[in-house]
Amino acid sequence: MTGNSPDSLPGISIIVITLNEEANIGPCLDSLTAQRYPADRFEIIVVDASTDRTAEIAAGYPGTRVITSEKGFARQKNAGWHAARFDLLAFTDADCLIPDTWLRSVADTMAETHIHAIGGDAFPPPETGWLGRCIAAVGHPAGGSLGFDANAPVGPDGIGFIAGCNSVFGKEALAQVNGFDDAFQQGGEDVDISRQLRKAGYTLYYSPDIFLYHKPHEPLGTYFLWNIGVGLTRWSLHRPGLLRIIFYPWFPVWPMLVFAGWVYLTVWF
Repeated sequence: MTGNSPDSLPGISIIVITLNEEANIGPCLDSLTAQRYPADRFEIIVVDASTDRTAEIAAGYPGTRVITSEKGFARQKNAGWHAARFDLLAFTDADCLIPDTWLRSVADTMAETHIHAIGGDAFPPPETGWLGRCIAAVGHPAGGSLGFDANAPVGPDGIGFIAGCNSVFGKEALAQVNGFDDAFQQGGEDVDISRQLRKAGYTLYYSPDIFLYHKPHEPLGTYFLWNIGVGLTRWSLHRPGLLRIIFYPWFPVWPMLVFAGWVYLTVWF
């Protein structure tokens, strides 16, 4: 690795939001606490809205702070970064496993490029079964086995958005856009914050060096429900108004009127 020497490494706050993740939070925190990074230069914040043992498990990890929050993607992420003591904010999910070089790659990339927002890949874990590998081949989350740059092509102006499960922001940049929009409590907060940062003049970067492993959404029923959530998220991102909905050509009223007109013309003429 290149970039910072150990004595000059920046402080990084890792933020993990959780909702009933007792089956995943232990392995996730095992991987985060094993980072090859000075212990005094990073912290782990778990922002929990669970009704299971997630908070209890997380509290058992030295150096991990557990914050209780109302549930909601944006709400919990805002609670996390407002509580962070470092200026670099790294977000990941409880169902992710983090390589022990992750933080060092973050620090080196940020130092080399002087950027304020960066994202990377979320590959399926090596032990993933055939169904999980098939799901990951679709490209979710964060590119899956395809790589994030396959879903968000890299251009001269960076990338269009950063996936929330593997994202790093400067605290100053988040503060300038007032953090995550509380309207996005079921997802979509990563796309929206990317949009707001770009609007504020920030460039979003992609780095293949900053990767992690994200467990696929399986079994099949879980994947199906997850896709419903993705659809609702995309709807909320566009937020069409009532008049816009009504005047869509496929709004149910219009096909019915066309059909009624056809019947009228056929019967009476």
